[in-house]
Amino acid sequence: MMNKLLCSSFSSFKKFAKKWLDGTDIFVFESADGIAYIDKLKKMYPNSKFVYRPSDVMMYDGSLPRFANLERNVLVKSDLAVFVHPGYEGFYSERVPDFYNNVKFVTISNGVDIEPFEMSYPKPLALQKENTALYIGAWPVDWNLIFNSAKRLPEYNFVIVCPNKPQKEVLDKIPEYKNIEYIPGIKPNEIPQWMTNCDVFIVPYDKKVRTNRGLGVTAKYYQAMAAKRPVVAYNEIKAVGEVGIPLSYSEDEFVTELKTAMGTAPHNYDYNLEERRWSIVKNKFIETMESLIK
Repeated sequence: MMNKLLCSSFSSFKKFAKKWLDGTDIFVFESADGIAYIDKLKKMYPNSKFVYRPSDVMMYDGSLPRFANLERNVLVKSDLAVFVHPGYEGFYSERVPDFYNNVKFVTISNGVDIEPFEMSYPKPLALQKENTALYIGAWPVDWNLIFNSAKRLPEYNFVIVCPNKPQKEVLDKIPEYKNIEYIPGIKPNEIPQWMTNCDVFIVPYDKKVRTNRGLGVTAKYYQAMAAKRPVVAYNEIKAVGEVGIPLSYSEDEFVTELKTAMGTAPHNYDYNLEERRWSIVKNKFIETMESLIK
């Protein structure tokens, strides 16, 4: 019933498709609710190609069975799956029956538009303080970690930028700390200005968020590396540590790593970002799409 409601609307989807989707050569699905439309779209557009590019897996441990089933369906029904990390192959091959016979896939890594993160910008007001620890991301953070770290490090200023609104008890507690500021989101084109002006970029994930479903290094890390910011990650996967970013799995470790990182910007990494440059990744993706319709 939920999947049926997911694909239902008051206005006609066929009319919407006629206006906006007719003539589409390739439909590219992100890992979101839209994957529920693949059967309907394949029926309406039998000559089109369908691609699934999961930036995040949806059938992670603890996910709703209906989402896992939807993802299995889109993997099998797509003409091609584009994985953003080699680890996706092992993950899906364990969860999709007869994976190698049913799923055609390639791997094209995440990329980053490096140039904007190599430029200088005026400091946003929230970062015009000393010892700023900034998080920018859509996934929620471990607020208990932030509160306890702010208490232990009163000379540090924690700035959390996240469009996912925290629970009311968290919002009520934030004003109790002079060194915590929550911002409910910024425009994508403003990210370089914020990231290049923080003292340390932090990724303080709640344990169930990333260690349960993360398979590769996300673009935010490449952005921080391009901006030459020191980074401290919490509850992250080993792949993040392999690119030279310190990992922490307890409050003590996080505080220690943060104190070590503070004051070390600009921070250089022994990692070649060139192959992650967006222009290169973009060209690989376009070439792969073109090969589908030749």
